Amino acid sequence: MLENAQMRERDEATRRSDHQDRYDAQHDARRHDEAVRLQALRNYRILDSPREPAFDDLVELAVKATGCPVALINFLDGDREFFKAEIGLDARERPLTPDCICLPTLHEPDLLVIPDLSADPRYAGNPKVVAAPGYRFYAGIALRNAEGVPVGTFCTLDFAARPQGLTPDQAGMLRILARMVMDRAEQRRALLAARERETRFRLMAEAMPQMVWCADPEGRIVYSNQRCRAFIHGDPDDRRRIDWLDFVHPEDRKRAAEAWDEALAQGAALEIAYRFRHHGGDYRWMLARALPVRDATGRIEHWFGTSTDIHETRAAQAELAMSEARYRALIEASALVVWRAAADGGIVDSTGWEEITGQSREEYKGDGWLTALHPDDRERFTMRARARLPNDRPRASHYRLRFSDGSYRWVCTRAVPLFDDDGALREWIGTVTDVHDAREAERKLTEQGETLRITLENMDQGLLMVDHEGRIRVYNQRFLELLDLPEAIVQGEAHFDDLTRYQVATGEVVLDAGNWPEWLPYPHEVRGAPPVYERQRPNGSVVEVRSVHLAGGGAVRTYTDVTETRRVEREMLRMARQDALTGLPNRFALQERLGQLRAPGNGERMRFGLMLVDIDNFKDLNDTLGHAAGDEILCAIGDRIRSVIPEDALAARLGGDEFAVLLPQIENMVDLERVATRIVTRMRHPFRIADRDFPCRASVGIAAFPDHGDDIDELVKLADIALYAAKHAGRDQYTVYTPALGEAAQKRVHTLRHARTALTQNAIVPFYQPKIDLVDGSVPGFEALLRWRHPEGGLRSPMEIAEAFSDPELSVAIGERMLDRLIDDMRSWDAAGIATGTVALNIANAEFLNPRFADSVIAVLDAAGIAPHRLEVEVTENVFLGHGAQAVSRALRRFREAGIQVSLDDFGTGYASLTHLDQFPLNWIKLDRSFVCRVGKSTRAEAILEGTIKLAHSLGLGVVAEGIETETELAFLAASGCQLGQGYLFARPMAASRVPHFIRESNPGPELVAPLGPRRKTAAGPA
Repeated sequence: MLENAQMRERDEATRRSDHQDRYDAQHDARRHDEAVRLQALRNYRILDSPREPAFDDLVELAVKATGCPVALINFLDGDREFFKAEIGLDARERPLTPDCICLPTLHEPDLLVIPDLSADPRYAGNPKVVAAPGYRFYAGIALRNAEGVPVGTFCTLDFAARPQGLTPDQAGMLRILARMVMDRAEQRRALLAARERETRFRLMAEAMPQMVWCADPEGRIVYSNQRCRAFIHGDPDDRRRIDWLDFVHPEDRKRAAEAWDEALAQGAALEIAYRFRHHGGDYRWMLARALPVRDATGRIEHWFGTSTDIHETRAAQAELAMSEARYRALIEASALVVWRAAADGGIVDSTGWEEITGQSREEYKGDGWLTALHPDDRERFTMRARARLPNDRPRASHYRLRFSDGSYRWVCTRAVPLFDDDGALREWIGTVTDVHDAREAERKLTEQGETLRITLENMDQGLLMVDHEGRIRVYNQRFLELLDLPEAIVQGEAHFDDLTRYQVATGEVVLDAGNWPEWLPYPHEVRGAPPVYERQRPNGSVVEVRSVHLAGGGAVRTYTDVTETRRVEREMLRMARQDALTGLPNRFALQERLGQLRAPGNGERMRFGLMLVDIDNFKDLNDTLGHAAGDEILCAIGDRIRSVIPEDALAARLGGDEFAVLLPQIENMVDLERVATRIVTRMRHPFRIADRDFPCRASVGIAAFPDHGDDIDELVKLADIALYAAKHAGRDQYTVYTPALGEAAQKRVHTLRHARTALTQNAIVPFYQPKIDLVDGSVPGFEALLRWRHPEGGLRSPMEIAEAFSDPELSVAIGERMLDRLIDDMRSWDAAGIATGTVALNIANAEFLNPRFADSVIAVLDAAGIAPHRLEVEVTENVFLGHGAQAVSRALRRFREAGIQVSLDDFGTGYASLTHLDQFPLNWIKLDRSFVCRVGKSTRAEAILEGTIKLAHSLGLGVVAEGIETETELAFLAASGCQLGQGYLFARPMAASRVPHFIRESNPGPELVAPLGPRRKTAAGPA
């Protein structure tokens, strides 16, 4: 048994060891795979790179393709996520944690789509799902290199679940975009590698002792190293392009050009020696070698060449020649002319003078050469030369020499004395060198220096330049003036430290608890200064400081007085936030303050209230009193609102007669209602303008955060809905937003949408209800009633789009459409020989706002060939109210003048005064159905009807009764003297196509209008 136990222990130990080995092997494999992945990522060198439009465009395409608000390209480093491009995240990187939603995507072979993260066990508890930002939908695909190693992900996220996931097209688009990301990354890596190769080439070229150059396939030099530039220009940083043949010695130029052309034509290597001009003016022998560099197709991409200075080698070979030839070659390489003169200065012999000046030997011998000097230089040079003859030291002189083409150029003559064995002066040997270009360059440099000095002293900016050691090299007076510095402190070998110490000593720079100000992080090191910052001086002025750091150290700084600029900016910002008329904050300021209150820094759940205030009858006041008085009233309204709101509340004018009040901290809705009550009450006091009192009222809509909405735009919309409800309920009151109001507003939106759809789809159709003569039963005309065809529900009543009639734009469009359809129907009836009599059409209030409304209707009738007397317009009593009554009166009188009859619809149900029957040009009044239906049930209703009919007759007006449905109603109205009637007793509204049939078939008998006997009571009491 002991042996069995020991065997079991050995087996168990072996099993544990095997398990540990497997675990270690798997762990090592994972570590190896991760190391391979990280190396693959770093090979792209994309981490910490700036944003690039090519990647930004891809995430924008992803957002548009999937409809997700968040899309990103992230590369997963060992301990962080780096976002190369993103939309909806507003971050460039963040730590890589186990709850990273994108991590599993690395191990997925294809697109990973998670319709609902909260339902997926891998993500259900993820903080980014259960808390902010609250992701619910995810779709992502791994970004893999050519070997399939994942280096990052391309993904989109949504804050709402998507049970349906992605469509096949959307999924295919994400796969394509992921491939495009990696294609762009590969292109980027290849470009970086190419740049590195170029850099290595340039470094090697700069390090080579030879002159190195590159030329394009046509032979144009496109690059030269610094040794080449230094040789040609004397300055290794001078990168001017040259034509190299211009620098080849004239005697070698043709041969060099032919050799180069042959190499270009054959694409063969070139090796040739020629003399090349040094920047000092002499020529040196060069051995040039060039090889073509070809691409994969064999086409020459460029030429690579070197030029080796072999001048010393050539010179050593020339030593074998005669000393005179060597002497002349050396001299000619460095001078225009070599001359020899006697001890008294008279020229004996010369090489090059004839070619340069055009003088013959006989002309220049002795002192004849002096005639070639510029007249202004001749006498001066002669006097100096004669005075210096006894002096036997080498000398140099400058003068202008006339060349063979007649031009004068500056030259330098250098003379060296030669002595015999006894030490006596035997002769002079000298050269003449062309220094004209150098003199001209020096002159231009002097002019440029003077121009720079004048520019510096006339700059509006102060300027300071310091070298790499901090020494002040350049400054101007404006710099000293802006900072009130004495000039002595910057003279000599002044250092930037001296300025800083002086400013501390004078109080210009004030240390805060021993620390330097934020704008001066490294006070004694200019290189530590930020590129731009502003500082306010003790005298209140504001100076903007900009620093440009130089490559070799040091910096150039400019100092600009921006005091006035900043003042103007502050004033413009104030004006941008303030209403110009009332001085109240404007809409922008209100939105800004709302955003501040909503910001997390002010508390996520802070309660505040928003009230929108609309002046009920301001338009009438403005039209009556004029704009100047209207502006005065608006200012007074602003004062009144400010006088009744708490001190911490914000009153703003949004435009026109719209105001807003923001209460930043409220305990409950009672606080808002209390302030709203004060506003409404205060507005009821009339405004006194020019010794007259003018009444004014206000309607207020209220919404609270977060009670009604936790989004600023939504809160404003809800307050506007409440304001609309307050105005719709009768004005002069406040209304607090409720969900029911929101539903009503939504319903109104749907109603207006239906109305617009009906207009767009030509679904507005008139139906016609006949008017019956209650005396003889004839049909003198019809009333056109609106119907509209629903796309799905068939014919609908106008009550279902009633909200459209209170919308000025829609009501006018509907009225125009009804008139057009009515005229089409009347022309159709006329063509069929059907006499329809007069047709009445209801007119909306908004149509009267057009001062040419009546003329336009008359013009339409005339164009259609329809007599005006065949049209009757119906208006309701509320068109007579308000300032617009004058426009209504003018339009109605124009209708009457043209022969169009006018009816007052729904008489007795509105707010009109009986005086309107006399003031406005009417032909008919229409008794509302609410009175007609009570005949036989209410003696009061019957008395009102009889009185109204008698009143109308006494004023010369006809009477039409609406809604007649019973014989009793018909008999009473006929006996009371009502001329016309309409209602279901006679006919329901009918389509235009049914009108001819109704007219032909209508033949009311005597029973329809049988006279009533003596009137008797039909009801025992009032209705």
